[in-house]
Amino acid sequence: MTFYPFAELVNIEELQLLCEQFTRLTGFGTAILDMEGNVLTATGWQEICTRFHRSTPESACRCLASDTVLASRLQEGEKFCMYRCGNGLIDVAVPLVIDGRQVGRLFSGQFLLAPPDMEFFRQQAAEFGFDEAAYLNAVRKVQVVTEERVHLVMGFLCRLAEIIGESGLANKRAENTGLIAEESPAVLFRWKGSEGWPVVYVSQNITQFGYTPEQLMSGDSNFSTLVHPEDLQRIILEIERNTSRGIDRFQVEHRIITRAGTVRWVTTRTVLERDADGMVTNYRGVVLDITEHKQAEEALRFTQFAVDHSSSQAFWTTPEGHIFYVNEAACRTLGYSREELVGMTISDIGPTFPPEVFAEHWQDLRQKGSITFETVHRAKDGRVYPVEINANLVVFDNKKYNCAFATDISERKRIEESLQVSLAEKTVLLQELHHRVKNNLQIISTLLDIQSDAIADVQVKSYFRECQNRINSLALVHEQLYQSCDLASVDLAEYISRLATYLFSSFVKDPARIALELDTESVSLNIDQTIPCGLIVNELISNSLKHAFPDNRAGTISVRLKVAAEGWITFTVADNGIGLPADLESRKTHSLGLQLVHMLVRQLQGELEIHNDGGTSFVVRLKRRGKKQGL
Repeated sequence: MTFYPFAELVNIEELQLLCEQFTRLTGFGTAILDMEGNVLTATGWQEICTRFHRSTPESACRCLASDTVLASRLQEGEKFCMYRCGNGLIDVAVPLVIDGRQVGRLFSGQFLLAPPDMEFFRQQAAEFGFDEAAYLNAVRKVQVVTEERVHLVMGFLCRLAEIIGESGLANKRAENTGLIAEESPAVLFRWKGSEGWPVVYVSQNITQFGYTPEQLMSGDSNFSTLVHPEDLQRIILEIERNTSRGIDRFQVEHRIITRAGTVRWVTTRTVLERDADGMVTNYRGVVLDITEHKQAEEALRFTQFAVDHSSSQAFWTTPEGHIFYVNEAACRTLGYSREELVGMTISDIGPTFPPEVFAEHWQDLRQKGSITFETVHRAKDGRVYPVEINANLVVFDNKKYNCAFATDISERKRIEESLQVSLAEKTVLLQELHHRVKNNLQIISTLLDIQSDAIADVQVKSYFRECQNRINSLALVHEQLYQSCDLASVDLAEYISRLATYLFSSFVKDPARIALELDTESVSLNIDQTIPCGLIVNELISNSLKHAFPDNRAGTISVRLKVAAEGWITFTVADNGIGLPADLESRKTHSLGLQLVHMLVRQLQGELEIHNDGGTSFVVRLKRRGKKQGL
């Protein structure tokens, strides 16, 4: 029996790409070596090994010891061995066997079976002189897996490599002898290039698909009748495309129908035979059953989804809502076994999803591709609990499925409910506080009003009125906060409008003589900024009403509020009255009102401009600050 090295039986580049995809799906690093120790492929090795363990002679010796132990155990006949290396990580090795002979070894590892013992790795960093922070960070990147998952993924990759090798072995034998050994899993075909592809020759092992060579070569069955009807047109186009390009060797995967009517996946490597004129006369093909490979590939995809969402309940369903795959998290949470859940429908565990509702859900999913929503699930013991569902449309073999992940949000709902209650209590408390502050300020204002009735001096009485107005401007802030949904801020535009209207009703006896013009843009300020702004507006409007229009002169007072870029706010109080005295030094005036204005502008860290041309205009600019909680 001829022995072929593993490297001659596989396409190394394709195997490398396959291993890279496998590493991306599972997180497992891989290395495939032949029996001479030559590295054929290597993917996904961890930083902890490449940067640290193999960087110093002492720690590298432990890596070499692990490789040696694993290789020796495989020589002794073990089918799978796992070893904890001296550096604290788990390594595994699996033999690659083709035709009863070990042709190579698959190594993986650099993972843990339990959360890392950080003290062990900290001591190891000190022992080998590694940078402790960088080394421990590399340790945290090492994935933690179960032995069951190690066996699953390693078994899959080993079997896949064997299938590739077996296919390569079949081709090697066909090239050298023109025949395929009857015990080989690969079936040799030769069929004519005429319509229907009549079979000229088929090897005896066609019996694995339920046929005998005589049945297929009798003329009653052509090669095309074996091909699955949904794949036939694709294969015809593939042959025509390659033929037109002068390509005489190609490979295609497709399904065939067995004698019993079952479906099997195969890979067919085809060689074209041409006559002297270049016309295709016959096809020679090596057909290899890859159904197990396809099933393992599908299982790996399903497993990967479950692993990536291990904290969530994973469900795969058909468009009709039938469950055909669930992960362990779903079984644990719902209290069913996997056997019980598979075959049930979404309606069985989702009381809000009867068949007609799921049909609507499926149509929505087909259009959007992904949907997130909240619903409830019902466990086997009758317990109903809230879940958040992330449903995804997945296409396999041109068929659409619903891959959904459910997360139990019972605790989140409980916390949210406790917060909607806490917030309501806080809201009521703050509203009550603002209400009481407003009432107390109004009581003070009323007391001043009563007290002023006993004062005969008009000047002194006006002082009481000014104090009342200032107190009322404060009370108005708390009244607006009490009535607002947002207890932390006040709409300055609404506040200024109400304050100006109040002052006009208080001072102006003849509304037809002095008009109020308002031009304000909505902006919210916290209470620390609103109160000084309100007092400034109170002083400026009051000042205009008292002094701008003597001797019953008519005029207009305008209040403008503008919001500029980057949070700057400008408000202006202007009148077209007689203006300020030309020799007035406003900052040294004895007027309490103007002194308050300057003091409050400084408190706001703002700017004040005074214009005295055709009346008086006060312009205040300040930077809006963020909301502040509380009073």
